Amino acid sequence: PGCETFDCYTKLFGKTDIDLVVNASFSEMHYPITLDLLNHGFNVLVEKPMGATEEQCLRLIKTAKETGVARI
Repeated sequence: PGCETFDCYTKLFGKTDIDLVVNASFSEMHYPITLDLLNHGFNVLVEKPMGATEEQCLRLIKTAKETGVARI
């Protein structure tokens, strides 16, 4: 009760009352979904692995910093 759910993460876009999104999707979707969410200004907690390669992980960190959502 009181917890709104969505069948697609893109339905979160435009919402302003969300403090954190937990990305618990399939492992191969962690990187693209997290990148998309970061680019839309959301704080994201992503299950591991956050990316399949070091480059993907570094890109997520860079994007979080650039969009101002990083707490690093």
